[in-house]
Amino acid sequence: AKVELDTGVELLGQTSILLLEQGWLELDERRDMWAAKRLFKRVLALPDAPHFAGDTCHCLAKALLSIAMLSTGEAEDGIEQLTRAIERFRGAVIYVDTLRPVLARLLLERALYFSTHKEPTNAVVDLKIGLSLCSYGTLNRLGDKIKLELLDRHSVRVY
Repeated sequence: AKVELDTGVELLGQTSILLLEQGWLELDERRDMWAAKRLFKRVLALPDAPHFAGDTCHCLAKALLSIAMLSTGEAEDGIEQLTRAIERFRGAVIYVDTLRPVLARLLLERALYFSTHKEPTNAVVDLKIGLSLCSYGTLNRLGDKIKLELLDRHSVRVY
């Protein structure tokens, strides 16, 4: 996917959609959250565009930026922005079904944060709701990681 996105940028330039997808890929790989953060900020600096997930690139970039903030020294602001994004997308999925995987991802990311920051009850709630919304492989793997964190850190077993 990385090669194809780079080729797309070469052919079309740095569009909001391509940069958003590059940032999303960085987020999925979890190797360089700073790079993901930079890409989402670049998306926000460009003109907005509709995204095939059912929202705008700017709205998605703001939500995904909040996830990157959790790992780059801005966790307090990141968790607050992530919670606002979750509330926004909760209302949207009623009308736009294609946003379910996005909301699931946001909930699972918040669950991961909660599981590592002494809030196991909140983590379990977000985990269960997130996994009920979407069962994509990447989300299931993130769910497994959260379950392991809950078990190791808090002796909480989630089925």
